[in-house]
Amino acid sequence: MWEEMFEEAAARLEQLGIDTEGLEELIDAECLRACNYVKGICNIDLIPEVLKPVCIDLACAEIITAEGVLDTLDDEGRLSGIKEGDVTLEFRAGDREELKKRLLDRLDFNDKSLLISYRKLKW
Repeated sequence: MWEEMFEEAAARLEQLGIDTEGLEELIDAECLRACNYVKGICNIDLIPEVLKPVCIDLACAEIITAEGVLDTLDDEGRLSGIKEGDVTLEFRAGDREELKKRLLDRLDFNDKSLLISYRKLKW
């Protein structure tokens, strides 16, 4: 299960444009932490298939907010303007906080209703 979740989290980060080279330990630790969080909220021992994407997105959100991770993004693909005459392309460096917010908005980790629907009572 851990290898599968690690690979899916790494693929999700790559999908968001973050280079995962050198982040293996961080990805592994955040996957474990996200799974323990979901297990604690839901009072369950095993993560059902339905909640795995939530765990992965929780882990990715923590990785994105980690210090220095956004520095691995390639800003060259971010076009800010085009002039037609003598073709001029302008690229923007961009605000890291705005970029972090946009990346976090693409993740689905705030769906507490999904976690609550899998919650079990503790006696």
